[in-house]
Amino acid sequence: MDRTQAKLLRALMKQPLSFWQLVGKQDDAIPGYIDALKTLKIKGYIEAKGDLIAVTKDGKEYARTNGIQKEESMMCPTCSATGVKPRGWLKDIMPEYETLAKGRPEVTAEFDQGVVPLEKNLDRIGYIYERGDLENKSIFILGDDDILSVGLALTGKCKRITVVEIDKRVNKFIRKVIKEKGWTNVEVYDYDARDPVPEELRGKFDVFITDPVETVEGMKLFYSRCCEALRGKSCSGYFGISHFESGLAKWMGVEKDLLRMNLVITDILRDFNNYLLTGERIVEKGFRIVTESPFALKAPDFAWYHSTFFRVEAVKKPRPLITERVEWARELYFDEDTFVALP
Repeated sequence: MDRTQAKLLRALMKQPLSFWQLVGKQDDAIPGYIDALKTLKIKGYIEAKGDLIAVTKDGKEYARTNGIQKEESMMCPTCSATGVKPRGWLKDIMPEYETLAKGRPEVTAEFDQGVVPLEKNLDRIGYIYERGDLENKSIFILGDDDILSVGLALTGKCKRITVVEIDKRVNKFIRKVIKEKGWTNVEVYDYDARDPVPEELRGKFDVFITDPVETVEGMKLFYSRCCEALRGKSCSGYFGISHFESGLAKWMGVEKDLLRMNLVITDILRDFNNYLLTGERIVEKGFRIVTESPFALKAPDFAWYHSTFFRVEAVKKPRPLITERVEWARELYFDEDTFVALP
């Protein structure tokens, strides 16, 4: 039995779980997760129990004879194992943040969007602040369907916030908030990451924040564009990578690319970000995660999709690996691990 199968059995020994709960209990990309479920089901070790997946009698016997014991969580329940709990001035901005966020655009599959809850944005802001990357900093955000920029602006601590985003609906919404609040240090560009960063933005920022598309070339492209925006040595960046659509081999490739860009990883926070990929849309639209599952699935009703939060820092002048325009189309968003996006 491989590592993924053993981790699934270990989790199910504690209690039956839904497909969406169980996916976070293992480390493989979704294709490997689904293959492990299929294998365990064929062997007779797991079965459907209503809307849940449960261990069979044979599965329990296998676990007992092979030393697989039920999982017991040792993670902090107070901060959801993130290490961050907003308080004081950060917690105080939440009511206005919620008010300003009303009417934000719905996510669209066209740009592979998955929105981070506002509460999670506060966690991200809190961590960025803790690392000294918020106060009096110029921040470059590549892609902001999460409207993180609004939360950052509400802190009143940033010198400059620049959003570059392809979705004009998102840009229109953020510009409306900027006008309403009278912010003069926040700006938005209509921008396609296939193009080089606008000349006037190159080398002007202390910090970048992005959630890249999770193909190998897509991540290389996003990090390269962000590198173009950084001033130089000691500048930092933040991004999320999931293990759901990025296997460990892909992570290794990302780490190699980051080193080539003169960026070193300083912080890794597992499953820090969660995304609102919920509701009937997941089931009705025919995502591969649903069509290839060995079990019939109901729509998820919680933020099951997570990504690990990375911080990087430039040890010398950042060196983008891609500087020219690229002519990629939908292949920017899709590879063999892509199970939660549409062609």
